[in-house]
Amino acid sequence: MGRNLFLLLAIVLLLVGCGTGNTPTMTSPTPWAGEPVAPDAVVTLICGPRMNCLSEICADPVRCPLRVALSHKVVFDFVKTLSECEGCNAPEFTTDKGIGTCIEYQMTETSKGWGVEFWVSQNCHFRHTEPDRTRLVVEVSAETLTIDAITPPVEYIQDPMYCQSDGDCLCLSGSGVPFVGCTNYFYAPLHWAGYYSCGDCLCEDNQCVSK
Repeated sequence: MGRNLFLLLAIVLLLVGCGTGNTPTMTSPTPWAGEPVAPDAVVTLICGPRMNCLSEICADPVRCPLRVALSHKVVFDFVKTLSECEGCNAPEFTTDKGIGTCIEYQMTETSKGWGVEFWVSQNCHFRHTEPDRTRLVVEVSAETLTIDAITPPVEYIQDPMYCQSDGDCLCLSGSGVPFVGCTNYFYAPLHWAGYYSCGDCLCEDNQCVSK
């Protein structure tokens, strides 16, 4: 009995010792919204018909932070939808400057990896607003090649009416009409006829509503 107990204890210690030496660094869960986007779809969005363009953007295409940032479905869907710049007669960006005709981006090295920033270009010719005020930042870890954070939180990107406080909600104006509804601060700059701060939009149950 004593010998069996000794052997069991030895095996446990051996397993613990092996596990301790190779335990990967723990990271916070990636803020996924649904399943990650397929790599081929990401490359197609970035490169279009030129499927090898990642090598022109990043020294190591496999570790390209732009590819990692766009693998998040919420980020991918937003960039894909706005990159088409529906109704605008704008030229295509070169792949090192932007995506499609209406999304520009920038990759910046940080102490932990990269910050990938996307914004809606002035190419879209919005009538009375500044679309480039709508900016989305994805922090990518150099160690794990995963997404550490997204700003603003994905709820604001998924739902133009999402809010957490009254200050998140802005008023929208129309052509010759001073007030046509509410939206959150992320989408307000994309309203073609303009937006403004007001007391007519409140946050109720995480939705911007007219009072």
